[in-house]
Amino acid sequence: MNNICPKYIKPVLSGAHLKAIAIITMIIDHLAVAFTTTDMPIRACLRGIGRNAFPIFCFLLVEGALKTSNIKKYALRLFVFALVSEIPFDLVLYRSAWAIRKQNTFFTLLFGLLMLWILKSTTNNLYLLVGVFSCGFAAYFLKTDYGMWGVALILAFYVATIFPEVGFTLFVVLMFFKGGSEYWGLFSIIPIALYNGQRGKQMGHALYLVYPLHLLVIYIIWCIYNGTSVFAF
Repeated sequence: MNNICPKYIKPVLSGAHLKAIAIITMIIDHLAVAFTTTDMPIRACLRGIGRNAFPIFCFLLVEGALKTSNIKKYALRLFVFALVSEIPFDLVLYRSAWAIRKQNTFFTLLFGLLMLWILKSTTNNLYLLVGVFSCGFAAYFLKTDYGMWGVALILAFYVATIFPEVGFTLFVVLMFFKGGSEYWGLFSIIPIALYNGQRGKQMGHALYLVYPLHLLVIYIIWCIYNGTSVFAF
């Protein structure tokens, strides 16, 4: 995706830099969810900033899928952390340890990775079509965060690795199709365009722990702030 960067601008951001940007904007978003209400002007601003996290994570997922030597382990890792993250996710969004209304973002990334696995594994057009739609519908019916739209966004970044202009156009179309605060997510193309193709200093599996742990910390702080028992769910 760094191919869309103008030639007179030097790509300076590594994968580690993109991860840091995604993590920071994600935390801002979740803090807004937990501690602001819809009638507070600052909520829209903070959530707008947070809309940039998911596109960057989708881009990084595609990069990881194309470069990993073992996509099966990659998928298993996402699945494990999806399970680990579900309770903290439900606690922050619904104040319940178990809510089936929506599943956490790791599940969306998992279905996106399974789609990429299929795209890498076969050249049969029928299998490709069935595989792509199956992953998208699975995300939709299981009510994962961002759902089918999220899987489509991952597909857009995959297309961008082959046809940068087409993939970028699809990305823009998807952001406008989603509408609402997702328009803010268009700004994510700036750090993505500045990606230099280098991994940078990696956090290892600790990166995956950031997601459930920061949600759990936010929930605990929310309980203390509101004088509610942490175990009252």
